[in-house]
This record gives sequence, C-alpha cells and structure tokens, in this order.
Amino acid sequence: PQLTELHMEFNTMEDSDLAIISEGIACLPNLQTLSLSNNPITVKGLVPLIKAFSSLCLLKELGLATTMIAEEGVELLLENISKLPNLISLDLKASKVSHFIIPVLEKFCHEYKGKLRLKINLQVNPIKKRS
Repeated sequence: PQLTELHMEFNTMEDSDLAIISEGIACLPNLQTLSLSNNPITVKGLVPLIKAFSSLCLLKELGLATTMIAEEGVELLLENISKLPNLISLDLKASKVSHFIIPVLEKFCHEYKGKLRLKINLQVNPIKKRS
C-alpha cells in the first residue's frame, strides 16, 4: 500500500481498538504521518502500537496529543523510539504528563544526544511541580 498519511483523530478509540488497528498499521510500510490524537488511549493501548513500530521505519510524525498516556506512556515511547529512525515530530500535547516526566526526558536526552533530531511537543501538560 502507498498510504503515507493516516489521521484518526476524534474517533473515540480506546485501548482495545488500538490493539486491532495496530495490526493494520503494521502493514503500511510507507506511512510517514500517523495521528491518533484526541482519543482516550492509555499506556495499555501503546503496547500493540509499539510492536508495529518496527514496520514503520519511514514514519516521520506521530501524533498522540490529547490522549491519556501520561508519564508511563511517554517513557515507553521514548524507550522504543530507536525503532522509528526517521521520526522528527512527537506530539504529546495535553496527554496527562506531569513533572515526573522530567527525569525520563533527561535520561532520553543524555542517551540520544546528537543521534536524533526530534521535536517533542509537551504543551498544555501539568509539568510544573506543585508545592
């Protein structure tokens, strides 16, 4: 298939839906843009998606804005980011990420310093530590 962009925003997809959809996504080797934003996906739904990463070596943009993946999901994504060598944009805007993500980001930046050119959008997340 020659599909290069797949936008699935606002489809009320849950984790169980993403498990099924991820099998189809894995069959799209030319996919460059995948947006699953604005769906109630949690870290549980990311597991099958990450399994599909090895088939998506051309993926440049991954949209997971306004989901519920939180820190655990971001950490899982960053641990598996090497499976997406062409990824340049990871949108995590408003994805329930708090200040606990800071050490994860520090580790990621140290590990991949100079190896990746990746823009991560963390806007509209409650990252500021509350006193």
